Amino acid sequence: MILGESSMTIEEPDREQVKTKATHPWGLLYGNPEIEWARTGSDNKDTTNDDHDTNHDHFNDRLAKNDSPSERVQQGNQYNDAEDNERTDPVNPIDEDPVFDVDQEDMEVDEVKEYEDEDDSDSTPQQAYASIWNENAEALTEDDYLELEEDYQAMAQPGQTFASRLDQVSQEDLARKAELQRSGNDDMSTPVAKYMIYLPAEGLTNQFFGMLRAIMVAKSLGRTLVLPPIMSSRHNEGKNNQPWSSFFDLPTFAHLTGVNMIEIKDLRDPGLESTKIEPLECHVALGVGSLRILDDTATNFLEQWKLEFRSMSAISSRPLLEIETSEFDDMVSLLRSQEQERLLCLTNVNKVEVPVNTEWDLYGQYFYFSPRTENLFERIFLRLQRSRSVSRQTRLSHMYENDNNVHHDFGASLEMDRTTLIPKGGRPRHLGTPTQNAPFIVIHIRRQDFIEFCQTRFQHQLQQCLPTAQDLLQRLQEVLVDRPELRGVPVYVVTDEDRTQKLAEIRAMGWQIVNHNRLGTATALGPFGPPILDQMLMAKAQVVIGVRPSAFFRVAAHRQRDWNGRQAVSV
Repeated sequence: MILGESSMTIEEPDREQVKTKATHPWGLLYGNPEIEWARTGSDNKDTTNDDHDTNHDHFNDRLAKNDSPSERVQQGNQYNDAEDNERTDPVNPIDEDPVFDVDQEDMEVDEVKEYEDEDDSDSTPQQAYASIWNENAEALTEDDYLELEEDYQAMAQPGQTFASRLDQVSQEDLARKAELQRSGNDDMSTPVAKYMIYLPAEGLTNQFFGMLRAIMVAKSLGRTLVLPPIMSSRHNEGKNNQPWSSFFDLPTFAHLTGVNMIEIKDLRDPGLESTKIEPLECHVALGVGSLRILDDTATNFLEQWKLEFRSMSAISSRPLLEIETSEFDDMVSLLRSQEQERLLCLTNVNKVEVPVNTEWDLYGQYFYFSPRTENLFERIFLRLQRSRSVSRQTRLSHMYENDNNVHHDFGASLEMDRTTLIPKGGRPRHLGTPTQNAPFIVIHIRRQDFIEFCQTRFQHQLQQCLPTAQDLLQRLQEVLVDRPELRGVPVYVVTDEDRTQKLAEIRAMGWQIVNHNRLGTATALGPFGPPILDQMLMAKAQVVIGVRPSAFFRVAAHRQRDWNGRQAVSV
């Protein structure tokens, strides 16, 4: 389908707003006071948590250290690492690298751990407020007291339901609208907020594209999207979930695109709720997937957040909306017939059919990584560079090269080299920041369940779907012929390969496999940090090589094109 020939009614972002986007977009417009986060129909600026307002930072910092996020809709929400203290690490099961054995203290784990929560994880928001109230009164101004009281009243209490919190947010929107009308700043055309929620499905990349398509539907309907978190895609991965704001700059995205979103964590925290399932009474759209056929990701979401999609038709005389098409225009047209419904629920929205790359071109390219994520990436990347240098030193220590062909053990000299290379508590003298002074190449190798996919769908083109290490080396050499300035730069491999022999073949090429267990990626970024860091590496590399059938690689190719003006290389 060609966009020009379609009746698709998609509102594109204001190109005048985004045309200033530079080739280094990360952090663009971060902290802009004009951004109004997750609000509908209001020009009112919520500066309570504005990054530029430092009057009450010490209170916000105190509250942020408690393992119960504030229920206010905030601008620039950031993920609290303490929420992951009991979660398992879903990183790739890469075997231990025999040539890399470095003490953790040499890798400066403290650099990353300084971002972790050191407070008692059992403390509650109420205890935090009580602690602040009991401080010396002289340390609190009148504005501080007012802010504390407002925050405490706005905070959702244990047992508050999703529906009641949604009612509270709606009432806040109505109050703001009424205030604007009284002040003459509202033209009466601003609609009262209505909402849409969807079920996430499949793995991380498909959840990302499903989110983009849900955004397209919600934006076309003029609704605020309730955004589920990133979910584990298999039951055996544990109860892992993280909000998208853990990694991406959602305020900037909302500012650039005009999309209204609110994360579900700001409406309901499963850690604060009872074990009772809450029926979410909404108009369920069937036909794009079905409530009768849900994958593990959707099931995990409903179970973890203790929600149940219940159609309004089950509790009222209103008919169930049967959508027998997955084509975008037809779906939006049918959903508009439900304009009076406050909440719409969609299943398997990732199966909505849109023209190729439309969701990325309209919205995906404006999902920039947050400044916090960028900062942590720089620290982890520095450790990755160090591990590569130490690995090379270790390999040299096992060389035997003299006139008598006698093996010499250079273990003692290796220790001296390590001390010189990585001074304890210091930084390598020869390494710069990855985006400025240290170009690198990334090769993406998808395996595990992807093997069966390729053998089924691409049985006559397996080399393009499952290239060997030798195939990848040949493609890399072809690239270096055209770009000789990249000869000798580090080559990092991001992969889910777990077979010892195959990993040995990769290392034999002189490439370094990114081992997230050793880098402590999940500790720094949370359970979904490893694949996100892989995506960041692929986005920042001077060259990224992969295969077209992989959606993970296609996202990297999009970022290379739109953020850096470079073309990714496929086998």
